Amino acid sequence: MNIKELLLLLCIQFIASGSDVFAQSAIITSGGNFSNSNGSVSFSVGQPAYISFENKDGFISEGVQQPYEIFTSSTDVLPQTDIESMVYPNPTQDQLVITISGTHSNSLSYQIYNVSGILIQTDDLSASENIINVKSLVPAVYTLLITEDHKTIKSYKIVKNK
Repeated sequence: MNIKELLLLLCIQFIASGSDVFAQSAIITSGGNFSNSNGSVSFSVGQPAYISFENKDGFISEGVQQPYEIFTSSTDVLPQTDIESMVYPNPTQDQLVITISGTHSNSLSYQIYNVSGILIQTDDLSASENIINVKSLVPAVYTLLITEDHKTIKSYKIVKNK
């Protein structure tokens, strides 16, 4: 086989292999499809590339799963209390609502800390439903502490979106 034949063979193989090959543009670790009567979703895990679309009504990141987490977290043993609290929406963009119910003193307050442990915002919780403006916070994860008489009684992880 001479060089011309080898080059011709390589060109034919290159053209033939490139014409019918379709591949993913991302390396993913897992994924799947889900459907029911309301619609269907295709998802992937571990996709490093995505496209974002944004307008005045909001934004969406195509190819990225959007987290939705609500849970209480704490590293300390918190004191027993009759106080019930809810914090919503989480994730949030502009404001958080903190609802308080149960027996409590009038000295309830909240503190918002960033991931470095720096106090970002604090105020008293004077009503059963308190609206907290978080629009000025940068998108990140924060810790919200609810305190009574300067003792932490509840701790929440808050996700601030764009």
